[in-house]
Amino acid sequence: MRPQDRSRTTNSFLFTCMYAALLVGVAACGSSQTRSDEGEVADCCAPSDESAQTQTAPVVAVENEVSEPVAEAPESQAVAERAAEGAQRAQGESGTVAATTVGATVADIDTGAVATAVGAVVPYPVELWNSIVSVYATEDGGFRYDALRQAEAHLAVLDEFIEAVGEATPDAWSREQQLAFYINAYNALTIRSVLELWPVTSVLSERGFFDRRTHTIAGEEMTLNDLENDIIRARFNDPRIHFVVNCASVGCPWLQNYAFTARNIENALDRHTREYVARTLVQQADRSRMEVSSIFDWFESDFEVAGGVRAFIANHLEGDAGEYVSDESNRIRFFSYDWDLNDR
Repeated sequence: MRPQDRSRTTNSFLFTCMYAALLVGVAACGSSQTRSDEGEVADCCAPSDESAQTQTAPVVAVENEVSEPVAEAPESQAVAERAAEGAQRAQGESGTVAATTVGATVADIDTGAVATAVGAVVPYPVELWNSIVSVYATEDGGFRYDALRQAEAHLAVLDEFIEAVGEATPDAWSREQQLAFYINAYNALTIRSVLELWPVTSVLSERGFFDRRTHTIAGEEMTLNDLENDIIRARFNDPRIHFVVNCASVGCPWLQNYAFTARNIENALDRHTREYVARTLVQQADRSRMEVSSIFDWFESDFEVAGGVRAFIANHLEGDAGEYVSDESNRIRFFSYDWDLNDR
């Protein structure tokens, strides 16, 4: 899954050519490794012991990324709406920058408002990842792998982002920038690995998917397990990360249709944690016990900073549901994880 080397000094020219070659093809694909052994819990969700002549991908502006303006091309309304929604959500709930149209870049928006609100340029091209998920991630948390697989120009955008992930130097960035960067990197590398191994029915049946396939992240070779356990979990010590990291499986918290940034990461962590907890909590008919995701079992120690699993779940539920979970007479059980690919 190594992106081919490209000259970073010609990005402006490449972007202009590639994206001008890209927008209508999104509509065409539109609606249209080695792995962990089966039965073994992979580290993305459990601790480990060890055509298309006019195809273009919309470059959807996120936060304050700076990139070259790209000429807009005709595109299907459905794709345009998905991309615009992704851009709007990427700004964060408290954002003040207006959502952009498909094909527009940050340079085309209100850069002054961005600079005032954020105060710094995002130090890597996160708009590339935003352009992918805003089109191919579905509203129910799935991903249209085959559609992206058949769109060569869009794959080039994904590979350009992954190359940038490998060359990034995040040590001097803010905590929020780093956290958003590493989560985006994890999700993008997971998607690319699935595409390289296609067809895939479950990442768990692909030997070494999480613990043998290596990727270049900020100049270092590591597996997805290394990225999750040694960086995202260890450095940031925030149990909510489990609800924005996506392992390409039905049982995972949903893959979002926008990129994470320093500006939106806090709202995203809170919102998507609450969504996942509310969506997956199962109360038995007699209300004497409940079932929750196995994530809370596998990573039980991560939730100690929030008062433990029961307190964490209760604090992310509203009203009666939260009170029900807080009642220690109601037992907690963990339901089986669905490792089927989240393909749409």
